[in-house]
Amino acid sequence: MPASIAARTRYFDEFFADAAGAGIRQAVVLASGLDTRAYRLDWPTGMAVFEIDQPAVIEFKTTTLAGLGAEPKADLRPVAVDLREDWSTELNAARERMREATTTWREHGFEPDFSVIKFEGERHDVGAYLDARGWTSVATPMARLLTDHGLGAIPQTDDNRQTMNGVTYYTSTLDTGR
Repeated sequence: MPASIAARTRYFDEFFADAAGAGIRQAVVLASGLDTRAYRLDWPTGMAVFEIDQPAVIEFKTTTLAGLGAEPKADLRPVAVDLREDWSTELNAARERMREATTTWREHGFEPDFSVIKFEGERHDVGAYLDARGWTSVATPMARLLTDHGLGAIPQTDDNRQTMNGVTYYTSTLDTGR
C-alpha cells in the first residue's frame, strides 16, 4: 500500500505543478478528504485551491491542521458539501476494508481514524461522466503509475478483496471550443 500512496501522491503533485506552471490559478479538488496540497506545495502567487468534501471531513481537516499550526500556501477555499448520491452498497464493503487498513497502519505506528471519512451511495465512472459533458479524459491505472515511478506492483489478494490495483486516476480537460 505505501507504494500506491507514493505513486498517487506524485501523480497529483505533478498534475497540479504542471497546471500552475501553465498559468492556471485555480484548482478544484473534489472529494478532497485529507489532501494537504494547499498546505505543502509551493503554489504561485494568486493561486486559489478549492477543496470540496463533506462538511464533517472539511471540519475535521481544518480543525486538525489549525491545531498543528499549519498554514495554507495558497488561497484555500474549503467548500463543505456532500457530493454523494446512492453509493451505499460499495461503501458498506469499503468500510470493512478501511477498518482492516487502519489495523495495518497501526501496526506500523500510524494512528489514522478513517471512520470520520465516509460516504454512502453508488459510484459512477468519472471519465464517462465528464466525457458526456464535454470534457476529454485520460485514464491512468495504478499499475502504470507504479511502473512510471519505478515502484513495485501491488500483490493480488487471495480472497478477491479490492486493492489499490483497481484504482484509475483521470486527467480531464474541458473542451472550450478554442
